[in-house]
Amino acid sequence: MSKTFTRFFLKTLKDIASNDTRYEINKNNTDLWFKLLVITTGLTGHGVYALSTTKKDSSIVVKKYKMVRNGFTEFMIIDDKGRHFNVNNSLWYWKWNSVEDWCNIKEGDKLYFKYYGWRMPFLGLFPNIIMSNKTQFLDSISSSEFHVFETEKLI
Repeated sequence: MSKTFTRFFLKTLKDIASNDTRYEINKNNTDLWFKLLVITTGLTGHGVYALSTTKKDSSIVVKKYKMVRNGFTEFMIIDDKGRHFNVNNSLWYWKWNSVEDWCNIKEGDKLYFKYYGWRMPFLGLFPNIIMSNKTQFLDSISSSEFHVFETEKLI
């Protein structure tokens, strides 16, 4: 999720939690209802994006690096196809150990991974790796899927 949306979300929740008279629940309070609509739409949209763009792949890790953007450190890798991936936490996949995953990824290793998202340079978005553990990856697919997966890589 974007940091701007997260700040907006947290500020709205803080305002609602405080006993601010502007946020008394009533039908005439359009400011609160609009903010709740924006939050609901944003969370739903991001959830659909994250869950509908999920893919599985394998590559050789060429480089890994840290990128600092807007005061936040992002853990990145580049594969042998020149693609950049972000290794980060995900609410939708209940993943909270991205730093450990990034540290366990070694340059030159073949990486089996599951990811979601698209590369959109004009928005600064990268695909996000959500599973990079080979054992977990192999356990998450059937043997027929693995056969098709490996056969496609050989062609």
